Amino acid sequence: MAQTARGEGAAEHCGRPDNSGEAAEDTASPVRAGRPVNRELAKKKLRRLQDLYNRRGILYISRIPPHMKPQKLRHMLGQYGELGRVYLAPEDPLARKQRKRAGGNTGKNFSEGWVEFEDKAVAKRVAALLNGQQMGGPRRSAYHYDLWTLKYLPKFKWDHLTEEIAYQKAVREQRLAAEVSAAKRDRDFFLSRVDKAKAVAAQEARKRKRAEAAAAPGEAAAGGVTSERLDAEGTPGGKVAAVVPEQVLRALMEFYRALPGLEDKANFFKLLCRDFGTQRKALAEAVQSWQRIHPGQGEAGVDAMLRATERIRQAALPMYTNLFVPISNQPQGLKFLVDLRADLCDCIHAAPSGAAPLRALDRELRRNLAEWFSVGLLALERIKWESSSAALLEKVMRYEAVHPIQGWDDLRRRLAPTRHVFAFFHQSLPDEPLVVLHTALQPAVATSMAEVLQDAPAGTEAPHAAVFYSISSTQRGLAGVDLGNFLIKQVAHRLQDEFPTVQRLATLSPLPGFRAWLEARIHGKLAAGVSDAAPLLMQGEEAALLELRGSHAPSDACPRGSDVLAWALDQDRWRQDAQVEASLRPVLMRLAARYLLREKRRGSALDPVANFHLRNGAAVARLNWLADPSARGLAGSLGIMVNYEYALDSVADNNRRYLVDSHIQAAPAVTALLEEHE
Repeated sequence: MAQTARGEGAAEHCGRPDNSGEAAEDTASPVRAGRPVNRELAKKKLRRLQDLYNRRGILYISRIPPHMKPQKLRHMLGQYGELGRVYLAPEDPLARKQRKRAGGNTGKNFSEGWVEFEDKAVAKRVAALLNGQQMGGPRRSAYHYDLWTLKYLPKFKWDHLTEEIAYQKAVREQRLAAEVSAAKRDRDFFLSRVDKAKAVAAQEARKRKRAEAAAAPGEAAAGGVTSERLDAEGTPGGKVAAVVPEQVLRALMEFYRALPGLEDKANFFKLLCRDFGTQRKALAEAVQSWQRIHPGQGEAGVDAMLRATERIRQAALPMYTNLFVPISNQPQGLKFLVDLRADLCDCIHAAPSGAAPLRALDRELRRNLAEWFSVGLLALERIKWESSSAALLEKVMRYEAVHPIQGWDDLRRRLAPTRHVFAFFHQSLPDEPLVVLHTALQPAVATSMAEVLQDAPAGTEAPHAAVFYSISSTQRGLAGVDLGNFLIKQVAHRLQDEFPTVQRLATLSPLPGFRAWLEARIHGKLAAGVSDAAPLLMQGEEAALLELRGSHAPSDACPRGSDVLAWALDQDRWRQDAQVEASLRPVLMRLAARYLLREKRRGSALDPVANFHLRNGAAVARLNWLADPSARGLAGSLGIMVNYEYALDSVADNNRRYLVDSHIQAAPAVTALLEEHE
């Protein structure tokens, strides 16, 4: 168990100030203006303060429960004795961000803490009494069932804690300075090789120019700027990839992998953008060269114009783009770039203000990754229980984000003969599935997850429908690279070739943003970019909901139909009363249809899953009531799921109408949910 603070971090203090403040107060000069001071009394006071200081004892808490703050900790431990200072070390920012992204609590948590008791004897008794015991308190509290993890630290004083924090901060700053210095040395070496490459290119261009001049003397230049001159001037970074030694690339990759935290990686990215960004001087010179060209000088002028344009394009590219290709050619280099972009996205989300250079770096890296992971370079493979490796099967379980796989037995059911799992693979990442698609072959399009996940009976009839019920991207660094669209369409063609009886291709998809949108509308809040003045409830729906007051919903707290709806949704009360559920069903189904077909942001469907399938050319075929009654399904979609149908002969037309006209193709049964109330 650690006895010192780990990391610099932000801290929260309760009670008395730091030792620095006490020292400033307690060691003040004994001479006061206009009054003689008894030095003997001052010494006694100093000894008394020293005795009080020596009497204090420190308890170390190795785990702080979620949601517990210093004030609450002081309240709980203060009943056993007088407390001094309390210090809680905040959790790692990256861990907090990952928890928020996964849907966990968004509050600030702490990892460990130190509590100062005024009497060390009390501190010892508290550690012996509470260590390993239940915290208790109200049963509804977030840490009622948590256990105390306390240890008394003998001969440990508060000064030791503050000194350790200051020391680790100094070490951190010194290490960062050394890393920046090493990066600058690499930069200087890199730039020296660039200059050398330019000199070599210019020398070769001059030789070529002299040879051509000897072969065709007297050839006029176009406007004073020729293609040979442009070749001699060279393009910034044109041969950078060829001159960066592999040792430098490997050192750069090892240096980045050794960076401990997100803050250090953010500093690395900022340094990369600052020192290896666009060369403004070279870009200005390229533009000036282009402006001096007169294109009316025949073929030579046209050639000079095209070369000058290319030079501007090359000069506008940041220098760091010339590192991507050689890094991708290194062993595990492509995986390194994918993980690097994932870290880059985390840095941008952690500090969006002032992240414009990082966003530019992200765009360049994404553009390169989109080329390297184009569909023509990917291999479609089916994952099987019998032939796929255990490591690959474990990754399929871990990466499943839509419907989590509950162990190996559940995975085996999803890999049954009528349950196919496909994935895209890249030759540079042979053991890493890039995007995984789960498919169920069934007699008809499934309307609930129970139909999909249940064991398929033996000797079932020939399948007539293929249901895509989960698609998960496994690499965060490939966000924004369109792989799912091509995976669905390739799997669709493959299944129809393998199973000629399959006539319908559809998904069973959630509406992950429906509940959040509905609750926001109930409380009168609209998301940015969304404008809709239509009332939430129709008159008939308002009356039906108001009838639930008294016998089901409290009348005093629900003066309006929307209040009844909010009451029913709170803690999923509507699922606990059959009559309330029956009354809410037509309301929620209509609102789901409205959310799906009418609610848009900048012309695209508001729901991200709907936008994905509609952009791919799918049509909305059906809304399914309580198709996923799990806790996850209720939390996001209120249990409602959607069948998006892929009719391969209509996909292109649906895609064009959605992208150009924002038109959503929907079956009559879905549009009828809206039309009957309009």
